[in-house]
Amino acid sequence: MYQDQYHSDDTGGYSQSNGYSPDGPVAQRSDSISRPSAKTIYKQRKEYAESMLKQPDNFQYRVEHLFTCGLDQKEVRSVGDCIARLKLLDAKGRVWGQDMILQVKDGSLQLTDIETKEELESFSLDSVQECTAVLQSCVYNSILTVTVRERSRRGHSILLFQCEDVGAEHIQSDMEKLLQEKRDGRGEQDNIRNTLESMLAQPAPGRFQGKPLPPPQPEDRWSGPDQSIPSWDGPDYDESEQHPPREEERKREEPEIDTVKSQRNMEILNHVLSDLELFTQQLNEGVAAQSTGMKDKKSKKKSRKEKGIPGLPSLQEFASCLQKMKYGFNLLGKLDGRIQNPSASDLVHVLFPALSFIMSQCPEPDLPPSILSPLLIQPALDLLKNNVTPDEHRLWKSLGEAWNLPRALWPDADSIPPYFPEFSDGWEPPVPEATRNLERDRRDRQSQRSSRTVPEQQPNSDPRSFPPIRANEQPHFMRVMYDFMARNNQELSIMKGEILLVLDKSKKWFRARNVRGEEGFVPNNVLEPVEEEEEEHNVYQDLPPTLSRKSRPEEVKAWLQYKGFSKITVRCLGVLSGSLLLGMTRDEIKTVCPEEGGRVFFQLQAVKSALALASENYGH
Repeated sequence: MYQDQYHSDDTGGYSQSNGYSPDGPVAQRSDSISRPSAKTIYKQRKEYAESMLKQPDNFQYRVEHLFTCGLDQKEVRSVGDCIARLKLLDAKGRVWGQDMILQVKDGSLQLTDIETKEELESFSLDSVQECTAVLQSCVYNSILTVTVRERSRRGHSILLFQCEDVGAEHIQSDMEKLLQEKRDGRGEQDNIRNTLESMLAQPAPGRFQGKPLPPPQPEDRWSGPDQSIPSWDGPDYDESEQHPPREEERKREEPEIDTVKSQRNMEILNHVLSDLELFTQQLNEGVAAQSTGMKDKKSKKKSRKEKGIPGLPSLQEFASCLQKMKYGFNLLGKLDGRIQNPSASDLVHVLFPALSFIMSQCPEPDLPPSILSPLLIQPALDLLKNNVTPDEHRLWKSLGEAWNLPRALWPDADSIPPYFPEFSDGWEPPVPEATRNLERDRRDRQSQRSSRTVPEQQPNSDPRSFPPIRANEQPHFMRVMYDFMARNNQELSIMKGEILLVLDKSKKWFRARNVRGEEGFVPNNVLEPVEEEEEEHNVYQDLPPTLSRKSRPEEVKAWLQYKGFSKITVRCLGVLSGSLLLGMTRDEIKTVCPEEGGRVFFQLQAVKSALALASENYGH
């Protein structure tokens, strides 16, 4: 590699040296070739650099799409939450990356297939809310996040890209320049992009200013002029409920929600510890009674296996206690760093002696290693790994894989049912009330009704049933707060935000029907009441089709139509079940649908990621 250098000559001009000998062929060129002056060269270089920096056409980068994360304002509220989900998927080996071109063209942010140039996804620049660069946070060390307002669904999504060729911070900088120019309604000041300049200049300024800006922007920046208000009355009302909370709101609300979650987990942990203490006390008394010779050897064996003999727990009670012990470790993993005096690590050292005693008195030595549900979550495993003593470590490892592997590494993890604890005093874990109230305030600003008023309107409801519902047994609607994946044919898979018609609430598992007419059982503590103002036809009309591995061909067809695929694509793929479609490779899909196969595959990656996260959510 060589550098061009300029040297003064006798004429007062400059001769260019390319690093070769002046006696070479270059030196023999005719002096009739005019040499540009230094000033001319400097101006040309300056103009070129400025044009390259300004040129919107230059926004074209090769990136790897990692994951598209929907914001639900509950579990997933920010870029940090999405990065955490990405790490979780990566730990499970379920990040299906796809190389593509990220570009701005014709006023849209486009994702384009590298080989076929097929458009995989497109977002209007008006819908792009924010972009950030996340560096050195995990194995993906240069992540660009783009927050967009979805056309086909309520709410926002964040797209995550790994940027290898050009750093995420540089792409973010270019993107922000484009977005700022779009918001200001300015065209480019040079003549390179006359088409874009004309397109930006044609609409009235109010059209750009009427669109919502990212949270940090002040409100008066997007309040359009008076004459533009009537044309935006309808969209403004719907979209205002979907705005991500402004930065100051997020900073104020996130600590409150984190506090509520921690308080809820501590409340559950207290009940877990109380039940474990009760069990060990009962076991102690039984062992003490046996040691005094009150029971002979035969009676001793029998008493541990039969529920009817007082004093000693039954085998089923041993299993229930061991499940609660694992659940306690999971809670401590969530509370690590959030509680003190005692800390989570202190409580680990409290639980292990109890676990050792329970195992020593268990009538079936093979029972503790066989307790699968709940599998320990990764934070719990990390807590144990970093804090147990050598003796505790030996005990922990002796329990086998069921106590040492997270769901991500467990074979056939989907067959393991979720764990819902039952406590001796009949208490049930509450749904975090403050979290629901904050979300409801954002979602329904007009009604100004929060879920705190629901119990006051239902004095006849069972005080141990949560969330509170009306006492009469007529069917009514409830909203899903957490994903749940069915484990058998009697259960019903549900997704966050889905509305269910509850048919039977006489047990802890409610029988419910979804918008597609499917019926099954779901746990009651993943549901919340729907406000009376939300009428049935609105509830059903607003629900988009969903896709899962259990989707029937007609459901697959509805999902393809909802995503806007062509009739021929719907006809070719709409005959498949959800399991078959989700199991197809990119090449297989493109063989069936050459024109839209890449776009179908891209949409399926988001579905796979959502299903993977849903299975993880109920792994503890």
